[in-house]
Amino acid sequence: MTYKIRIRKISWESVREIENLSISFVEEDPAIYLLQMQNGYGKTTTLTLLKHLFTGRKPEESLYETFRYKKSFGGNPEFSEFWMQIGISEGNSNEELYDIGLIINHDEKECTFKTVVPRMGLTNGWNLPTSFKRNFEGKKEFVSLFLFDGEMAKELNRSQGKNIIENSIRQVANLHPLFDLINDDGKLKEVLESEFSLKNPDKTMNKYTKQKQQLEDHIERIKEEQEKYRHQIDDIEKEIQELNNKKNRLESNQKDFAPQLEKYNTDLHKAKTQLLKKTNETVGSLLNPANNSHLWSCVRKFILSMEEARLPRSIGKRYIEDLLNQKACLCGKEWDDQSVKHVKKQMEYMLGDVLLGTVKSMQTEISDMGFVDSEALITVRNSLQAHLNDIKEIEQNIKILRSKYDEKAAMKLKEIEDQLRRHHIDLKEKKDDLRIIESTDRFEIDENGWDLDVRKADGTYKHSRHDFTKCFNLFTLKNIYDEIVDKISELTNTRDIKVGHDAIKDILTQTLEILMGYLREEVIDLANTILSKMHATGGGMNIRSLDNGLTFTNEMGINQDDVNVGAQLAAAYSYVAAMFSIGEIDMPLVLDSPVTGFSAGVCKDWGNEIPPRFNQIISFITSLEKIGIRSLLRKETTYPMTIRRKNEGLEGKPQTGEIIVDFDRSFYINYEFIEEDE
Repeated sequence: MTYKIRIRKISWESVREIENLSISFVEEDPAIYLLQMQNGYGKTTTLTLLKHLFTGRKPEESLYETFRYKKSFGGNPEFSEFWMQIGISEGNSNEELYDIGLIINHDEKECTFKTVVPRMGLTNGWNLPTSFKRNFEGKKEFVSLFLFDGEMAKELNRSQGKNIIENSIRQVANLHPLFDLINDDGKLKEVLESEFSLKNPDKTMNKYTKQKQQLEDHIERIKEEQEKYRHQIDDIEKEIQELNNKKNRLESNQKDFAPQLEKYNTDLHKAKTQLLKKTNETVGSLLNPANNSHLWSCVRKFILSMEEARLPRSIGKRYIEDLLNQKACLCGKEWDDQSVKHVKKQMEYMLGDVLLGTVKSMQTEISDMGFVDSEALITVRNSLQAHLNDIKEIEQNIKILRSKYDEKAAMKLKEIEDQLRRHHIDLKEKKDDLRIIESTDRFEIDENGWDLDVRKADGTYKHSRHDFTKCFNLFTLKNIYDEIVDKISELTNTRDIKVGHDAIKDILTQTLEILMGYLREEVIDLANTILSKMHATGGGMNIRSLDNGLTFTNEMGINQDDVNVGAQLAAAYSYVAAMFSIGEIDMPLVLDSPVTGFSAGVCKDWGNEIPPRFNQIISFITSLEKIGIRSLLRKETTYPMTIRRKNEGLEGKPQTGEIIVDFDRSFYINYEFIEEDE
């Protein structure tokens, strides 16, 4: 059953160079539309926007500006809209029309989809039928095979083209649902287990057992790393100590300078100690709310409001006991046994002499204390700076003193200090790595993202090997391990399910691999048939394999590593045409500058071989490209048009006025094709 897609209309509203334009493609199959337009008018932009409409994926925000209207009249630089109408039919069903639009608000940097759905009307979002989503949603590389440009041709001829080729054959042959079943993270296991879930609550026993073993192996590797880091740190610290000893011996041998150096080192230690002490005092003072004038003002205001409300600064036990002897509480409610019992129970805790004394003292202190003088903070800052200056001065004196050493000692000292510097850097790196492994502080782990790769959006842990092998924090891994062990304790009797799962998976895997082998051979044979008729390779070149992108052999059967740009493009077209020929998806082929890079002869071959293999072709071409494919104009099914500015003549000048579409065949033929007088 063929799944058929046709593009029925494309509309631009304030997109790049285009003010307001709409083109319909409603002719019966087969139909070839040749849209001639200047470079810079929006050929590549249009192809890019079509890809977003087919895949349902919004462009990145950084690309919005490339779609903004760039002229000074007729368009709106604040909003861009691009719409496509597609006809969708499946099997013998009637075609249904969907309009999909991409709307960009440039000022707000917002991008939205809108869809006109049959029998529903305009809706927000990308709302195409399930069958369309299954084939195209998010599949940028597959979509790029029929919304085709030179970049995709390059991709197919590179090693990364392997995945594009493999996935596209699966897609057009409608095999991807089966591959989705047997993938490691596929649906087969989920489907099987859902059948057993009503009868067997232990369905995932084997999965967790495997994960438990994998996690144990991973934890063991991390512990080995932990031990290695500890040994390395010990070795580095010993080397640092040994170097310091050498340094001290070397400096003590400098008899003329040793006493002064010892004094400087003593002074440096004292200065650093004083700086640390002052720093700790400063940090502590920052925690005092009295040093925050705004916060302290609020605190004092609250205390004074309590006094103004005549709330007593202390409420003694006797006061409460006298109150309990009254018939009713202050609120007017009569005392009952339960209320009296509750108040007496709380009275000992809430009204203890120590607590009340502390509260009263705090109230008095808050009321009496004023605000910290703003100059005090400046004094603190100056004090810290003075300590820093002392340290810098002493370090400079040490540096000057060491410069007076004899040449041999100075060189040796520099060598030791260079070694020490490298060791300290290495030591810090090793300790940082070890800290990642050993930290049990949840806040530190979270703050540094050491468990980020194993956390889901809801904060729970992931259990798969793919995820937990990215984590190196033993505390986190132990928590995951405990969860898996808890799961295993709840699960039993899953072996029969696992055996069934493996058997079905093996059968499907073997069957699909055989089928894919047949399909690859069929695609290669058909692609080589097409390629041989395009004469773009210099003769005798064939597509050898699809296993590592498109790879080739020359006429001698020898592997050909490098092929020219024209041959790459011809091979890519041959592959795309062959690939769609074997499938059940009848797609339009939309092209941006389709024959740029071809010679005149190859252009003619392209016109004879590629368009007849598709029922709808929409090609954006330049005036120069039309020369090579002019034979297409002889076909009754070819519909040429020129997208130009209103005031443009046959010379393509002046490029002023709004963008229009001109359907005149004579204008199309002669546009920018007037020979200059010699």
